[in-house]
Amino acid sequence: MSHMLPESDTTTRVKMKLLVAFLLAVLGCSLSEGRIVTKCELRDQLVRETANLTDSQKVLTGSNFVAKAVCHAELSSGFNTAVVNEVNLEKRGDDSKEQKDSSKPRRQRSPKGPEPPKRPEPPKRPEPPKRPEPPKQPAPAPPQPNNTWKLYGLFQLGDKVACNGTSPSANICGTSCSDLLNDDVTDDINCLLKIVTNPPPTKGRESSESSEESGEQRGHGSGKAHSDKLKTMLGLIFQNECKDKQDASYFADCP
Repeated sequence: MSHMLPESDTTTRVKMKLLVAFLLAVLGCSLSEGRIVTKCELRDQLVRETANLTDSQKVLTGSNFVAKAVCHAELSSGFNTAVVNEVNLEKRGDDSKEQKDSSKPRRQRSPKGPEPPKRPEPPKRPEPPKRPEPPKQPAPAPPQPNNTWKLYGLFQLGDKVACNGTSPSANICGTSCSDLLNDDVTDDINCLLKIVTNPPPTKGRESSESSEESGEQRGHGSGKAHSDKLKTMLGLIFQNECKDKQDASYFADCP
């Protein structure tokens, strides 16, 4: 003889099952969007991808590039493929100004003879009071350049250079910024290599590019703007903390 559960117990069990299913679904989505990559795994994938570079591209990456790139990923994202950061890269000039040296002795003039007495000037008529001028409206402030960058993914690649996000971008990698946040690091590595092996345009190249066709049509931005943003991105990738990393010592604990 089967025992029937009370209706309240049955309803509670159904709700609990639905809640567990919902939590598992949310957890599964979050795990599929990003993951933590190990240092040795990232090294192996970078070694495979850089082997396909041409000799001229390998010159642009420089020596011990894999160690420097993995070090950059470790410090900037913690090897997390789903990290998004926002930074302001505005360059502030030095406000300190040089003061003129007032300690130099002044040249003394030779003494002159006594000047003749001046004739007294006639008294001036009082001028009529001036009407007060209306207050001047403050001039509108010039538009400030947007120096806020969003950095995406494993290598923290910028939205103004690497990918297409919310800001106007050179989009060197021809991809959406959200594609750099999944657990597949192949697109991140390929994007990194495109940036590193894309030399900034020279002055002659900038002038010819601006006269022949606009950079927006090519997807790389105007010559000067593209060059400045690319240099900024390269400065973030090749950070000072990683510039002296050597492949042999940095990966000594990898099999």
